[in-house]
Amino acid sequence: MKRIILSMAIFPLLLSAAQKQPKEDQPWYELIKEIKYKPTTEKQIDSLRQLHSVQKLVKTKSVPTKLPQKTMGVYSLDWGNFNAGYAVIEDWRDQDHFYVGAKAATNKFISSLRGGKYKVRDWVLSVGDATGFYPHFFEQHIVEGTYTKDRWNVYDHKNKKVYGVDGDEAKSETLKPYSDNYLSILFNLRNSKMKIGDTLYFPTFVHEKNWDIRCVVLGREVVTVPAGTFNTIKVQPILVGNGQGFNSKDKMYLWFTDDSRRVLVKGQSKARIGHIYAKLYHLETN
Repeated sequence: MKRIILSMAIFPLLLSAAQKQPKEDQPWYELIKEIKYKPTTEKQIDSLRQLHSVQKLVKTKSVPTKLPQKTMGVYSLDWGNFNAGYAVIEDWRDQDHFYVGAKAATNKFISSLRGGKYKVRDWVLSVGDATGFYPHFFEQHIVEGTYTKDRWNVYDHKNKKVYGVDGDEAKSETLKPYSDNYLSILFNLRNSKMKIGDTLYFPTFVHEKNWDIRCVVLGREVVTVPAGTFNTIKVQPILVGNGQGFNSKDKMYLWFTDDSRRVLVKGQSKARIGHIYAKLYHLETN
């Protein structure tokens, strides 16, 4: 998901073929079904923790929440006026854990270009503590054209370490306790008090480094997306690092519903190849 699903190399091709692209060449739920990964089980996660002698914190921070027990948003992924595919972002909680998962898939039109070079079927999951909402485990499975990679991280907040595998390479890094990853930070941002003019800070482990991610609460706006019209709060995360898709030179804006659900309604980023949009297409909460 961190890699851009389009590149400047196909810009002329898209322009010439724009009128040939159907409005919706394949329903979002059919695209997402093509992502076949099964989540790592709790038993497997415990095995990884034992492998690295990771101990659970006896006392954890307690963070109240008014967010729904489960939220699922489907987003249309657009590059300018072109629909490139869909993403599904879900979070849910049980007695012991909270989960944030995301899947992304390019549509049939984009996936067919250059013999499937730009086809994306990505899946990521963060599993964390249901009381403090910090991650214990993170996994990422990338399928982008002929490029594939699997990653996972196990967080040892007590001993300030994160252990992981990136492809075939095992790694360990220093960790700030209670740090987020780029999925859990979305949940914790939603769970924050968004006061206009405030800057929120989140210790986050991303790009194999520790960062204090800043999110500036800019103001209120009425936003219309395929799922409807919403009163929203606009937030600007200050990006860090030098990722292949987004980096510290890019600008990103997020719009959340101005109510207790704090549903992500829209995302916009000015990246290396132009404006990328994620627009809420379908929503389920309970």
